[in-house]
Amino acid sequence: EIKRIFVCKTELRDACLDQLRQSLTSTRNNLTRNYIDNYIRQWNKKNIVVVWNGHSDKTILKRLDLDNPISNIICYDKYFNKNF
Repeated sequence: EIKRIFVCKTELRDACLDQLRQSLTSTRNNLTRNYIDNYIRQWNKKNIVVVWNGHSDKTILKRLDLDNPISNIICYDKYFNKNF
């Protein structure tokens, strides 16, 4: 399933691989509460955290005491035809 999505959407694949590479080579401590909070709140906009079927993600954000609105995606458009 993931392979098919990455074959169809190469820009998504490249962005994910680039983010993974940056995360693996980062020398900054980027998983602290302050870092995540500052990242979410940058650009002085009202931000929403989007998680994919993210029960554990929501639990982590609550434990970090981050109070941003969370949108939980629980389905996706398998064939890119707007049927969920």
